[in-house]
Amino acid sequence: MAVTLHYFAHSGNVAQSAKMFGMGKASAIRYIWQVIRVVEKCIEPMFVKLPHCEEEWKDLCNGFQKICGFPSTCLAVDGSLFEIERPHDYEGWYCRKLYPALNVQLVVDYRGAVRSYNFRAGSANDKAVFNYSEFGRNIKTIIPNGMFVVADAGYKLSQQILIPYPITDEMVPDESLFNYLHSRTRITVERAIGMIKTRFRILSSR
Repeated sequence: MAVTLHYFAHSGNVAQSAKMFGMGKASAIRYIWQVIRVVEKCIEPMFVKLPHCEEEWKDLCNGFQKICGFPSTCLAVDGSLFEIERPHDYEGWYCRKLYPALNVQLVVDYRGAVRSYNFRAGSANDKAVFNYSEFGRNIKTIIPNGMFVVADAGYKLSQQILIPYPITDEMVPDESLFNYLHSRTRITVERAIGMIKTRFRILSSR
């Protein structure tokens, strides 16, 4: 547990964390993965989950609306690049910023709590990650009628996904106001990504 916490809380590599606790790199890797599997199987299902009843969905909408009055928003989605060590088979792992990475999709509520996540190789854009994810494939049955997920312009507008108006010189005041309120609401997911990268420094080496 100690070597796992050290590894995730610092921006170094496994060898540095292993040295800190007087163990070999192979042992550290084995222990880290043991802890990850326990978290994934036993702890994650308790916290990373979508609402199960109408009251929970309404609570999420009310929470988002209190931010700036943007109505009917239940979740926010965005993707972020997390740098990784270059895999041996690195084809497709390099992102648009020219380093090997995972493109991680996070779906969060108004508190910034992660409700769903998915990831793909860094070469995949946010729309592709969304389309491949279980959340994206099943969004029509997941999101209740009349509620929406806010996303940036990298996503596709749909009955469940709200994106901002394209920014042009011909924008009318109502469209500009919509974009402003949309941005203030959607920033919740960006803050969540920032908090994760701050807490787990291994994820923010760039």
